[in-house]
This record gives sequence, C-alpha cells and structure tokens, in this order.
Amino acid sequence: MREGYVKIADAPGGGHISMPIEAVTNGPSVTWKHVDGPLMHWAGSMHWLTLRERLRIFFRRATVDQIACERWPHLARLRAEHAR
Repeated sequence: MREGYVKIADAPGGGHISMPIEAVTNGPSVTWKHVDGPLMHWAGSMHWLTLRERLRIFFRRATVDQIACERWPHLARLRAEHAR
C-alpha cells in the first residue's frame, strides 16, 4: 500500500480500496446550504442529514462528529487508529 494511505475495504478480485489518511483524520463537515438540504460528508461518503439529526444538533444533543461516527463507524475507527 502507498505511504500516507489507509485501507478502507477489500475490493472484489483480491484488491483493496484505499484513500489518503488526511481524508479520514480531518473528520466530517456539513454543507448546510446545499440545494437538497444539509449534506454531511467525510472521506468521500455523503449523507443528507435527517430532520431528527438536525434537531439533535440544533438542541445540542449531539455534534456533527458524533452523528458522523454513528453513521460511519468504520471511519471513526480508522480515525482513532491513525490519530496523531
């Protein structure tokens, strides 16, 4: 595997899927004014925030980071492994 990359998943045919470590360790971000509604993205994965998730953030019951870790536990695990 190339230096500075992390393995995300096994690919069909014996290969693997990888991405830069920075894409995982930087954490999630949200585009609040997306034309289709609030869009959370992290390391190439996208998720439109549901009304429930937006209310949890608004009432400070959860952070964007917590919701992203619930949505993508494999990325949360990788970020914890490669934290500097």
